[in-house]
Amino acid sequence: MKKLMVAAILAAVVLVPTASAAVALSGAKAALADRDLTLADILTYAMQDERIARAEYEVILDTFGSSRPFSNIIKAEESHIRYLVDLFADHALAVPADDKA
Repeated sequence: MKKLMVAAILAAVVLVPTASAAVALSGAKAALADRDLTLADILTYAMQDERIARAEYEVILDTFGSSRPFSNIIKAEESHIRYLVDLFADHALAVPADDKA
């Protein structure tokens, strides 16, 4: 039963429309296309990636309920976001708005 649940959740990663499907060009993909990166750009792209990942796992948890390892992964994404917020503050940069929900 547990293997079936994990398989269903993994299938949802591919089948359930997620925030990243609605995002045109952001995060790592945008960084690869950007030929004039600044520190602010790099941090912004990293923040976008973390927020996209968090939004994807929120969809999985909303669809299938709280289940490990996904509940643990979303906590990790939130930690990464907090670290990035600190980096923005360290460099006196404004944290971009969260539009990935």
